[in-house]
Amino acid sequence: MNQADNTVSTDVRVWRVERATLLDRAWIVALRCAYRLMRGYWFIARPRTYGAYVAIWWDERLLLIRNSYKREQTFPAGGAKRQENLRETARREVREEIGIELADDQLQSAGMFLSLAEHKFDYCEVFEVRLDKCPDIRLDGREVVEAEFVAVNSLLTRKLTRIVQLYLQECHRGEVDDQGFAENAN
Repeated sequence: MNQADNTVSTDVRVWRVERATLLDRAWIVALRCAYRLMRGYWFIARPRTYGAYVAIWWDERLLLIRNSYKREQTFPAGGAKRQENLRETARREVREEIGIELADDQLQSAGMFLSLAEHKFDYCEVFEVRLDKCPDIRLDGREVVEAEFVAVNSLLTRKLTRIVQLYLQECHRGEVDDQGFAENAN
């Protein structure tokens, strides 16, 4: 774990890394460079990738995180490792990115979605988790630098990754008007 200070505001439930160590800052720079290089590779190779996203709901609010190397907000997510199914990927990513340990039976599949936003064929299964109490979120301070529970009615003002938009359009159409998402930077 790093030395970053994680703060929480009790009214809106926001966690931010306030002070990153020099080592954390170096990791963030490395992640940003690696992400840009990967996007260049994806543009040329157009690979198929498989991953998992986890939509975590608490008190009618949806958890959004911000990665240090992206502009858009997203869910805890990541690519599947060899010999790992997408449910295992989902549990691992939530544990690594925000420090929450989920049981297998907490994950409910919301569907499989395809995004072409990053110049790749990105096949992602989105899992939903409903929590009874606000979790103790611990940001890694390198890959994830912010997390917040967002009311459904304010989702339209957010820049969201394409998979998150597709999930909301498909699974929560009545709650979110899918015509008005903020401009996506992908």
